[in-house]
Amino acid sequence: MDGRKAGVFDSANNGFDYLGSMVYTRNVIDLTLESTSFGGGRINKTTSGFDINYFITDHLGSTRVIVNANGDITGQYN
Repeated sequence: MDGRKAGVFDSANNGFDYLGSMVYTRNVIDLTLESTSFGGGRINKTTSGFDINYFITDHLGSTRVIVNANGDITGQYN
């Protein structure tokens, strides 16, 4: 092992598996993608599918605006 967190589980083997930037929800029956990061944003599972959010950064790399897939601003930081 190299020290990376591989997962978190309860006594019934329900929990989360981590594979790089991907997070999977585990239950007794299956493994489901919960979220993942990509170079400039994050994809999160919702009840109706997936939300894609893009992080707009300033010249120092700090996130200033979060924009959804439709181009709507969902978060803004000063």
